[in-house]
Amino acid sequence: MIKNVRIIPGCIACKTCENICPQVFHIEGTSRVIGYDFEKYRQAVLRAERMCPVNVIKVDRDDTEAVAEAFAEATLIESRYLTRDVLALSFGVREFSAVAGQYVSVRLRDSDGEFVRSYSLVEFSAAQITLWVKILPDGRGGRVLSSLAAGDRVGISEALGHFVVAEPDIPHAFVATGTGLAPVIPMLRALPADTPKLVFFGVRTQADVFAADILSAIPNTRTIITCSRPSDAWSGERGRVTDHLQHITSDMHVSICGNPAMVDAVERTLTDRWHDRARILSERYVDQSADTLTPRSWIARIVWDGEIGTFVRVAHYVLLTLSAAVPFAWGYAPSLRGDLWDVSWYAVTLLMCIRPIGDLLPDVFLFRALLPLRQGLGILSSVVVATNAGFAYLPDFANFLTLYTSARMWGFETRLLFARLAEIVGIILLITSNSLSQRLLGKWWKRIQRLSYVYFFAAGIYLAHIGSDAAIPAMILVGALWIAAFVKNRRSS
Repeated sequence: MIKNVRIIPGCIACKTCENICPQVFHIEGTSRVIGYDFEKYRQAVLRAERMCPVNVIKVDRDDTEAVAEAFAEATLIESRYLTRDVLALSFGVREFSAVAGQYVSVRLRDSDGEFVRSYSLVEFSAAQITLWVKILPDGRGGRVLSSLAAGDRVGISEALGHFVVAEPDIPHAFVATGTGLAPVIPMLRALPADTPKLVFFGVRTQADVFAADILSAIPNTRTIITCSRPSDAWSGERGRVTDHLQHITSDMHVSICGNPAMVDAVERTLTDRWHDRARILSERYVDQSADTLTPRSWIARIVWDGEIGTFVRVAHYVLLTLSAAVPFAWGYAPSLRGDLWDVSWYAVTLLMCIRPIGDLLPDVFLFRALLPLRQGLGILSSVVVATNAGFAYLPDFANFLTLYTSARMWGFETRLLFARLAEIVGIILLITSNSLSQRLLGKWWKRIQRLSYVYFFAAGIYLAHIGSDAAIPAMILVGALWIAAFVKNRRSS
């Protein structure tokens, strides 16, 4: 019997668990347990645990029952490099079936033990499948797969995923980078021959181009291959795929696959142009190299491997810990209150800068990777404001009523008006900064989070009124960054 299901730190949001058992798992930044009928979905829960590429799903059960036939045996037939770091592998399988666009989990083994990685299907039949694998310098899965010889065996799961063809009778556009092209190939082939197809394929240099011959052989398909860092000899398109999206028309169904930063940028560009969100389908390829977070491993990754994702996770937990400590510091160390106000202001200023800098410098992955920190920074800043309000008003409710109902506060004293506005908005943001609110509020959750602009500028104006030297420069900086990012995004669309 399954007693509990937990998600430990280290989730890479690959959606494997959600695809296997959406009744129990859901990705909201990272994986969350959303259902508790574990026995009803027993086999799916155990399969999700087994197939998690970074082993962050922990199932507490009072028996040792294994997942029956979670992986079938597959034998390597052939492997060959398509580019310097893209490897094509063909495996012999038995009684395999899939839908174009799906992926499989591959069970591998090295000196550290057994582990799982997920790869999209490029070709498949009942007896054979082909995968394209990006070989990263420190990639655990790529290291094992590139060392396989014909006849070696691995475990292959059933086909998984919902990144499949929809609305086959309307024009289709596909946007892919790197091995994100893998699921696009079978999806193109699955569409009717007379359906217009448009493919945007982005790579770094011309040496990274592959499968151009495959794309050209698919009927009624126009392909735009673009290099972000081409040499002078390159005669094709230049720039990122996001520089060429003007070719996508409103009547097209758009499928996007590749690194998360690219997928986010394409989705944002299309929705800003009022493209129907129901006609946008996406699949994010994430780094599967992370292992379970331990004190020794995360220090090593940050210092020696420069793994920014691990740093972000650790920093997020540090911010939440600091937030929890604020009320105690406020109550037991009043001399620190001025410092806490400074921390609150600098935290919200950093929060407001991360997104526009990421838009302005999309090639610098650091800023995209820091996006998850915005939640922790927002919580830390608003906890300071909420703590001040609690200590000021709860002991003297009459003072609270006076402050919030007096004509002086709402009409005649600018400083007080913006102070109270920052308090109200900060408390609203703090209350809704959790996954439960996100599920309950739906599309309204994101709209409420936009109050962070009101919070930032209201607090800045208040601080400027009381003589802060940092408030006005910070507001000018944030305003300039957001205007520059807005103009850049508009031009790229």
